[in-house]
Amino acid sequence: MVRAILEGQIRRVGNHADFDGFAAIYVDHDEVVALLSNDSASALTIERFAKSVGIGNPTILKRLITDGHTPSTQMMNPRTHARQDYISETDAAEFHVRFFTLRTMSVHYGMSWQQLSSRLRARGIQAFSPEGADFGSLYLRSEIPEDL
Repeated sequence: MVRAILEGQIRRVGNHADFDGFAAIYVDHDEVVALLSNDSASALTIERFAKSVGIGNPTILKRLITDGHTPSTQMMNPRTHARQDYISETDAAEFHVRFFTLRTMSVHYGMSWQQLSSRLRARGIQAFSPEGADFGSLYLRSEIPEDL
């Protein structure tokens, strides 16, 4: 617990006035459960996965899931105990097989997202937009040429 507090993994920490030393340390139960939960290691929240791949607005990823364009896994939120969508390792792999974001494309091609954006425009490659839906700068991997 002390290491997790020092590393900033547990942020809600208190000091009980009636005790001394380690016995005086109070931590938030839900934060500890979330930290120690096996679920958190095998899956990311929609928000964390969206940020990790460069989707600035997590609602875009939620709409991709809702519309059936990418999978998710229903799991219990360790804090609220509500069932919600998470992105498992398998879900993430399926996302990456199907889609590129400017961030993931940048890593793949070794170029800045600005260079890639310019090259995509020059070649007339459009962002993924089924039936006119706006999913931001998300591209079907199958439509991106290897020689970009």
